[in-house]
Amino acid sequence: MKIIFVLLRVISIIMLLSAIDKHPYGFYNLLRIIVCITALYGIFKARNNNKINLMWIFGIVTFLFNPILPMHLTRDIWKYIDIITAIFLFISFFALKKSKK
Repeated sequence: MKIIFVLLRVISIIMLLSAIDKHPYGFYNLLRIIVCITALYGIFKARNNNKINLMWIFGIVTFLFNPILPMHLTRDIWKYIDIITAIFLFISFFALKKSKK
């Protein structure tokens, strides 16, 4: 299951960074679905690792990229959200590592 979360984050990061360019509407729908699934899984992983702050951030990402009730923001705002989300997902690789006791 660990490899699935790694792949989801890598795919999400690549898609988020490529979303800065113009793409067909279907690309952005797929982006919402993949990032939302990644964030939902991130909530689960953060909860299991007792990382409450990360859990909340993943929750915000889930809310923003929700494909069922999409948020309609300007393209410029989405560019910033996409970049910030990609950076957060990259940081989550390190932040979700289990601490050695």
